[in-house]
Amino acid sequence: MNADSGEFDIELTDMQIKKKKNFTRHWEIGFGGSIVCRASVYKNSVYVTSVDHNVYAVDAETGEEIWRFRANDALISDVVPTEDILYTASYDYNIYALKRGNGELLWAFRTDGAIFGTPFIYGELLCCGSSDGYVYLLERQTGKLLWRFRTGNGVDSTSIIFEGRVFVGSMDSYFYCIDIESGEEVWRFKTGGEILVRAPPTIYENTVFFSSMDSFLYALDIETGKEIWRFKTGKYGMSAMPVIYKNAIYAGSRDGDLFRLTMQGKEVWRFHTDGPLIYSLAIENDIIYFGSEDGNLYVIDGNGKELWRFKTEGAVWAPPVFKGNTMFFTSRDCRVYAVNIKTKELEWKFTTSTTQQSYIPPPYESWEAEIAINKDSIEQQDLDDKYISNLNLAALDSEYTQSEYETKSEYASESEYS
Repeated sequence: MNADSGEFDIELTDMQIKKKKNFTRHWEIGFGGSIVCRASVYKNSVYVTSVDHNVYAVDAETGEEIWRFRANDALISDVVPTEDILYTASYDYNIYALKRGNGELLWAFRTDGAIFGTPFIYGELLCCGSSDGYVYLLERQTGKLLWRFRTGNGVDSTSIIFEGRVFVGSMDSYFYCIDIESGEEVWRFKTGGEILVRAPPTIYENTVFFSSMDSFLYALDIETGKEIWRFKTGKYGMSAMPVIYKNAIYAGSRDGDLFRLTMQGKEVWRFHTDGPLIYSLAIENDIIYFGSEDGNLYVIDGNGKELWRFKTEGAVWAPPVFKGNTMFFTSRDCRVYAVNIKTKELEWKFTTSTTQQSYIPPPYESWEAEIAINKDSIEQQDLDDKYISNLNLAALDSEYTQSEYETKSEYASESEYS
């Protein structure tokens, strides 16, 4: 501050968005009939979970309810169908196996925390993480525990099993590679934020792709965990896994943008929606389908041009699935929609036990705007104590909140966050 004029002459660079607290929005969803999972279609049935504690089986032709199964708390996970068994997980700490024909409970495996991600099925194995900080590997037919692997915080993401290894991200900011036989860590990679994605990581040609709440999309060498490249998607984190289609990468961000990238992580184009978040997408016959928190299901072509959209009364968190000319998708307005992709007309909609939409906090409450200040100019000024006390100099030293989980590993990959 200039002592004579009483005015600031500190150099202000620009406005920055900073994380001010850990991301907990997904654990603060209130009761209601909202559906935030991806619909699953198997043979002639559509399966969904709901925050109203129910798993539903719906006739794919008519939209009529076939059966429902009630858990003890909200269900956010997708339903994973097999020939005889359906698998899902709940905030009531349980992984569930249900008889596909009638929803009868076959077994339940209880963890020590609520479950946000979706079980991943690989042959006779089931892998699932829990907010208790563990990744669990079970026998899928019996629910018998084979091993569990501990991370430094909740495992709120979905895992994938590939070539004898489990790949999964944790809220401790690390992405892990685990040996499927021993349950031992192979390598880990540290990002600058929590990893929270309900879709499994994407693996393509010896590269694993995943996103982090530090707003980056990462590409790592699948064998070593070494970073190949990263791409910055915005300011409010990233919680969507990319889709690779015809030698291009498509990924949505929490800023409301859908990106097309080259396989080298270079932007080709971006499409901006009217809402804050895009979680995931599906591609069918060269056409891209994705939902947004603005309540729309968007349909665009490979050049990023909008073709049409379908409006619901709530956020569309999950991409559609397809059966013939019909796409099935869910909305936080408590409904499952069946829409003909040729005529763009609604075929039917199914409503859960209540039309009360589940409360969810604002999408960006974990972030705040902060003025970036040139620290050198501060040190050169003769500032009064009252002005110095208002400057959070510590916050200027690092863009990211440090993880409390600082255990070292001989396999830990080098990155700017380590």
